[in-house]
Amino acid sequence: MGDALGLRGRDRDRNEAQRRGAVMLPNFIMIGAAKAGTTALYWYLAEHPQVFMSPMKETNYFAYGLDEQGHLLYGDPELHRFRVQSWSEYEALFTGAGDAAAIGEVSPIYLECPQAAARIRQRLPGARIVCGLREPVDRAYSDFRDHRISANPGEMTKLVQRVRQAEAMLGEPVKRVQPCELDTIAACERERAFRVSRLTC
Repeated sequence: MGDALGLRGRDRDRNEAQRRGAVMLPNFIMIGAAKAGTTALYWYLAEHPQVFMSPMKETNYFAYGLDEQGHLLYGDPELHRFRVQSWSEYEALFTGAGDAAAIGEVSPIYLECPQAAARIRQRLPGARIVCGLREPVDRAYSDFRDHRISANPGEMTKLVQRVRQAEAMLGEPVKRVQPCELDTIAACERERAFRVSRLTC
């Protein structure tokens, strides 16, 4: 994993920093468009034994800032959450990184925030940026479906019911289901119904 991110040459510096008791900070940050797979990648990377991911997805730290009047420099208070607002809070997220080869965080908002790139470069000059993108029409449709489910509690009830059905078919719990995966669940249900109908004819 370290080689994939080009980190081999930095191992010596990291070991020295660990001996001094310094907090290990991210050596990569994932940014990206909404509905472009950043959440899935966050969870996949978090499961890797050589990777430490911030325990909080979407810290949004490098997008946070206030003007002289106390208004956000970027973002909509109704849409964006800035749970990490100080450098000490940000550092604290990585205290458990230990000797992980790759340390990262995922905050898609950095892609659209004009100030984020300069802030990342200032605080984490050696960090790599990984950007998740998606074909625009598919991304927009997925975003629309997600908002439709969020806005309609009945849709969420249907989602839960379909997840339970999928678990019954698979014989094991479903860990995480994204709204876009409903099509896959529906396809499995249709295939199963088709097989049953052929058996009963």
